[in-house]
Amino acid sequence: MESRRLLHTAETSIPSIPYPVVNALLFQGFWLAAVLGAASGRPWLGPALLPGVAAAHLAARPGWRELLPAAAALVIGYGADSALVLLGLLHFPEQTGPGGPSPLWMVALWGNLGIALRASLGWLRPRPRLAGALGAVGGPVAYFGGASLDAVRLGDPTWLSLAAVGAVYLVATPVLCLLAERGPSRT
Repeated sequence: MESRRLLHTAETSIPSIPYPVVNALLFQGFWLAAVLGAASGRPWLGPALLPGVAAAHLAARPGWRELLPAAAALVIGYGADSALVLLGLLHFPEQTGPGGPSPLWMVALWGNLGIALRASLGWLRPRPRLAGALGAVGGPVAYFGGASLDAVRLGDPTWLSLAAVGAVYLVATPVLCLLAERGPSRT
């Protein structure tokens, strides 16, 4: 009896982690796994992990509508990155895998962003100007990080590629926030 009470006490004393914090960790971990996977010739890693991130999201926030921003992000991201590839501003090494012009692991990163906008980045949804500004800075930083890890190559001159990525995220992030805001109201 005493051991049961101690076990019960130990179980209830463990604080639960708020879902937005869990999602923030998943968001960052997913980026790292997808980019390192692509850089090391395992481009399937990001697309393989995305259903797990989506399942975790649905477990915390039930309802298929929760994934609509992710679906929109997949389409917008594929189009945006493919345009950057076709303009010669981004190049994906052969080991980064299938898809084209933008590879599947890159598209999966956009889907992950769409999920985060319904959770850990939900605070950006009612703030489109801030979302655009942070996207304009964060997007190029992420792509520069990916280039540093050899998952993507930036066109020459590098500043032009990063400016184009910044312009994409300046527009895409507020649009995705607007789409994420139309779903069920949660942060």
